[in-house]
Order: sequence, then structure tokens, then C-alpha cells
Amino acid sequence: MVAIAWLSSRILVWAFVMVGHLRLQTMPPPSDKEGAWIGVSSFWLNPWTTFDSRYLIQIAQSGYTGTRDAAFFPLFPLILRALGGSGADSNTMAVLGIIVSNLAFLGALWLLFVMTRDEWGEKVAKRAVWIEAFFPAAAFSAAVYTESLFLLLSIGFFYAARRQRWWLSAPLGFMAGLTRNSGHILCLALLLDRPKAPLTRADGRARALCALCPLLALVMVQLFLQKQVGGSSLSVQKEFGRALTFPLLPIWLDLRHLVVVPSTWSDFVTAPMVMSCLITFILLWIYRSRFSMGKLLFIGLVLLSNLTLSWQSEPHTNSTLRFLLGTFPAAQLFALVSVEKLPSRRATMYLAAAGFALFFLQSYLFGLKDFLG
Repeated sequence: MVAIAWLSSRILVWAFVMVGHLRLQTMPPPSDKEGAWIGVSSFWLNPWTTFDSRYLIQIAQSGYTGTRDAAFFPLFPLILRALGGSGADSNTMAVLGIIVSNLAFLGALWLLFVMTRDEWGEKVAKRAVWIEAFFPAAAFSAAVYTESLFLLLSIGFFYAARRQRWWLSAPLGFMAGLTRNSGHILCLALLLDRPKAPLTRADGRARALCALCPLLALVMVQLFLQKQVGGSSLSVQKEFGRALTFPLLPIWLDLRHLVVVPSTWSDFVTAPMVMSCLITFILLWIYRSRFSMGKLLFIGLVLLSNLTLSWQSEPHTNSTLRFLLGTFPAAQLFALVSVEKLPSRRATMYLAAAGFALFFLQSYLFGLKDFLG
């Protein structure tokens, strides 16, 4: 089942992204000011190398050379460099990045199924896999992006800890902390997670040490970046159009924009972003007694970090869907809600159809390089 979900999502996300990519050939190149990148020279690889991909490829080729590079954590570029060597061209790095992302996503889906089945049963586990595989932002999981790798490492970190395999959980947590700037949230998430069985005092200490690994990775990365390029992951965000703000303000601004400027609905980005924020926060409240505090905080803090360091132009809630894609308890939460709350099979089919339509639109916009993330 996992292999079928992965393969079918890879085929369809490729098809829909390529539709957008073909349409882009008849339009002006995307504006570099908005963060888009014309991409690598290969026609077939090009759509999978946009926005953040340029920095991941450049870091893999040349290391950290500019202040903007400080926004990107080192593990993904290190993997590309180890596989391709420092002399590999951009197309080679793109191929390697695509392979790494798709294989990591396959591993992440399998771990998601196994861990969710242990906690919620096989029906919820299957639903979680399909939701993750066809999540609206699934194009990022197939591109030169860190979403799939972080998803794999964070699930592995939790799953190994739940099985009390501390020797495996610790390095996975450390590597997750080396992958992206939300890795440190795993520290608090694991400490407050609900263990599968009561922990002995020794296991409690081992879990606490494992939980510190993503935080240790964050500190080490920031010290390295400060020495290498004279900046930190936080200080450089302004160069990418982000700034610190009160977390509810981006939601309010996007909702107001939808009301004041009705044409905003037709961009197919603002409404999905802001509505996903609101729906997720509502579900977190409804399921606060069913989910472990650690998982609730993992989802909530990832969303709040995105809203606190928000885009300064519309949509202000941008990247919400991409962040939820890389946060595995979100798929578990949505799966549990769909199994327990939907009144009928017909309602499930209607919701699945709406989700698939959004998957198509967001994949098309990704190929069009109009889906800022």
C-alpha cells in the first residue's frame, strides 16, 4: 500500500508540475525579486529546481559563500556533495537532489504507516499515508528541497524513541536538526510526547539526552554560520522578505485581503494558506486530549514559527502548506479526523476530491513557479 501511494503520487505530481512547466514556456521568466529562479538548464529537471533549490545546489557545489546561504542548513547540501562531488554541475546536483527527496519520501511514508498503525490502528495509518502522499504541497517532496529528508528523519527520531532505541533516535534527531530551522522544535516535542510504555529512570534520562540532539545541532549550525558567513538563520530572513510579527497578524491580513479584494480568491494560494492555518489550529484544540502534548506542540510551534516570521507581502501566511507537509503529526491528525468525524463514505469521497483538486492546483502552480514557498 505504501509503495502504491508513493508511486501514484510521484507520477501525478510529476504530470501536474509539468503542465505548469509547459505553460511557463509561453510566459515571461519568473521574477527573481519574488525569489523564483529560472532553474537549471535541463528542461526536464528545471521545474524541480526553484526558489530554495538554487541555494541548496550552490552550497553543495561551493560551500557557504554569502550571507543568504545562512538561511539553509547543511545536511541536504552535504549529501548532494558526497554523492556528486564538488565538481558536479547544477544538472547533476539537481538529479541527485530529486533522487534523495523521492527516496526519503518513500521511507517517510513507510515509517509514518508503521508508527501510526501502532498508535491509532491500520485504518488511520493508511489514511495518513494517502493524505501525506497527496498533500497539496506534495510537489516540494519531489523537488530539490529539504521537506522529504526532514520528514524521514523526524519520524525516525520519534519512532526509534518510542521503541526505546536511543542509540538510533539520538543520531536521527541530530541529523534532523542539521536539515532545517524547525528541527529544534523536536526537542520539546519528544520530551512531551506520550511514551508507548512507562519509562524507567534510565530510559527517561536517555530520552532527555535524545531530545537535546536536535537542539545541539541547531547551536552547532548557528556557530558555524556565524563564523563562515557572519550571519545566522534568523538574521538573514529579512533578505527573503520575512520579518518578525505578531503571529495572528498574518492570518488577519490575509482574511481581510480576501474580503477587500475578491480577486484574491483566484490566485489559489492565499485562501488555501490561511484556511489551512485556521483549520489546523481548530483541530489542535478539538483533539487536545487525544493527541500527546508533544505532537500538538510540534504542529502548533511549526505553524507559529512560520507566522511569527511571516512574509511581508501577500499571502502573509505563505509556506503554511509546505511546513505542514514536513510535520508528520499533521498527517496523523487529519487522518484521525477524517476517520472519526466524517459522517459517511460519500462525505469522505467529496473531501478527497476537494483535496485532490487542491493537490493539482498547487502542483500546477509549482511548475509555473508561481507557488511561493
